[in-house]
Amino acid sequence: MHVEDLEEIADEISRIIRSLNYENVLVVVEGMRDARTLRAFGYEGEIFEFSGNGRGFVKLIDKAKGFSRIVILIDTDKRGRAFEEGIKRRLNGMGINLDFKFRKILKRKAQGFTQLEELSRYVPYLKRSL
Repeated sequence: MHVEDLEEIADEISRIIRSLNYENVLVVVEGMRDARTLRAFGYEGEIFEFSGNGRGFVKLIDKAKGFSRIVILIDTDKRGRAFEEGIKRRLNGMGINLDFKFRKILKRKAQGFTQLEELSRYVPYLKRSL
């Protein structure tokens, strides 16, 4: 892949992620590396690092109450799919607007990934003037 192609992908990922800065959203990720990846692409909003245990669900429910939408960017590996099912089961009936589509959009732009932190491979190709 050419550098220009990688720059284009990196810039598009950044535009998609930064678009969340203008909404009242909470982004849910699995850990610190995922959060750092989002920050590297320009996300400035709230991030919830989800642990997946029982207390994690309770904390997420409490945190989610102040947001119009919850963007789920949990990894798409086996563990992430289990977290996703747990989130759906516990939060769907609570009137919380869950967004799982955003991850699919990123996955298409980034040519597939199973872990959000994998997007960090595009960070060196970001044009810093964005």
